[in-house]
Amino acid sequence: MRLCKFSIFLLCSLFATSALSFDDNECLKQQFEVDIIHKGQPFGLLPVILNIKKQGCLIDVNHEKFKYIKKSWSVDICREPVHIKKGTGAVDVIKKNRDCQGKVGGPFCQEYSELQKVLQDDGLIFAPGEKETLASDHGKTYCTYLLLKNYLENSLVFNRGQDYKGVLSGQRKAYIEKGPTPQPPPSAPVPVMEEGETPLTSPEVEEQTEVKDASPKGQGFF
Repeated sequence: MRLCKFSIFLLCSLFATSALSFDDNECLKQQFEVDIIHKGQPFGLLPVILNIKKQGCLIDVNHEKFKYIKKSWSVDICREPVHIKKGTGAVDVIKKNRDCQGKVGGPFCQEYSELQKVLQDDGLIFAPGEKETLASDHGKTYCTYLLLKNYLENSLVFNRGQDYKGVLSGQRKAYIEKGPTPQPPPSAPVPVMEEGETPLTSPEVEEQTEVKDASPKGQGFF
């Protein structure tokens, strides 16, 4: 009886956990727009506004602080090479040319660091709702954060229609193309010896010796 109750409890727990986690593929296909507003420093008089708009693979992030400091980023997570478009109108294209993990410097790494900080400090911290559901502002912001992290940091270029279940959450590693498995070189054939024969007296060895001795003497090879 106790075992039965424990099994039911375990099944309910697993169901609840899976129900609270949004699907990675749905996150990629989702289209949404969210505004996250909170009072900024100093004195909390002026609002800080973070606007995120996602249409398929295209993600636009607009950040406004003190009404005068405005920044915009546009990232297409399905497009190679990995890059960030910054600004509106005259757009700056900042292409990734090296790994940013554990490194400081370079236009791309600095831009990605700033974009990540904006999403964390003014998005994930202040967005209402639960991060596990895409219906909430927090879930949409978290979905955006994971997609940009995998594209900009891990250089994962997404493909429409491909299965990414478990990739965003880290349960399954990103797709890495591997070449064919190298095959070992074929081994030399081993002479078959009859009972009582030795490797020096086997027919195959004797035959090779005769062929070698049959070559004309005094003639060199180059």
